Amino acid sequence: MKQFYLLILIVISQYVISQDKIHFIEGDSIEVKVLEINETEIKYKKFSNLEGPLYTVDKSSVYEIYFSNGEVEKLNKNITDIDNQYLELESSNIDVIFSRGKKVFVDNPNLAKPKAIMYLREHLEQWGYWEVTENIYEADFIIDYYFSKKAMADKSAKVILKTRNGIIYKESREYYAKGRHNHGFNPSSWVANKIVEQYLKVEFK
Repeated sequence: MKQFYLLILIVISQYVISQDKIHFIEGDSIEVKVLEINETEIKYKKFSNLEGPLYTVDKSSVYEIYFSNGEVEKLNKNITDIDNQYLELESSNIDVIFSRGKKVFVDNPNLAKPKAIMYLREHLEQWGYWEVTENIYEADFIIDYYFSKKAMADKSAKVILKTRNGIIYKESREYYAKGRHNHGFNPSSWVANKIVEQYLKVEFK
């Protein structure tokens, strides 16, 4: 019986680790298994249906691919060209990039369920300090949201704020929410609320 459960855990871990992620120029992203990249096209299968049809997309519509081994391939480098003014701000006045009213994109580097990311976006919008955009290419900066499930339905999360060029500006500690409703929030929403109320509102006044 132990060997059976061990086999299940191995299969699940391989399944989770093997997913890639395609980021499109328009700002959307999908979880896939990339099968082929040629001069003009990317061929993949949806990660939610690996036995399903093969899809093909033009490389010109894709910004970058996050591979399961941690590598990132940027396919349209001209889009990521940072202008001289932005580079100057990064080196000499980085606070301006993260100041009130700037546009922020919430990224999902550990591929949590979209609803978990949605909760952080909602709490950021309610706060109103920054403008939340769903298009990474419009953003002045990026928040990497690391959301995790723990035992007993508990949740944890932390954030890393970085420039479009990947320079880390601030990094929070990990916050926790118990697996029960708190103050009208479910745990996923509650841990996002903690990030905003206990960390971001303290750092950015």
